[in-house]
Amino acid sequence: AYRRRTGQTITLDPLGAANALSLTTQVSAKTIFLTDGKSHILRICGIDIQLIHASPKKLAGAGSSVGLIIQALRYFGARMVPDDALQALSKRLTNKDVKALRALKNKTLLSLIPHIDRILKHVSVH
Repeated sequence: AYRRRTGQTITLDPLGAANALSLTTQVSAKTIFLTDGKSHILRICGIDIQLIHASPKKLAGAGSSVGLIIQALRYFGARMVPDDALQALSKRLTNKDVKALRALKNKTLLSLIPHIDRILKHVSVH
């Protein structure tokens, strides 16, 4: 509702996305989302939700299942994403998701491209 009212792009932060996709059991002590709006804290029903401004490359695919995967890849940072995690992500992709991931690949951070290529490689193996 907040996203619709403000017109902002909003997506889970990398840790939240990785947790939502069961790639980690770590949970943030704070509820954090990324936005193309100004950074601020939104209080809803006594819960503080931190909205952090992020660049368009960090918001690629926001609001879609592919965007969630891109955020989860950001959780791993410069570390190598484990093969089992990439395989699990590739199994979640529909044909439509594969097309969207290919389209977003060059609109996100350069550091994610090798990970996205590895996911797409696993998809083509199925």
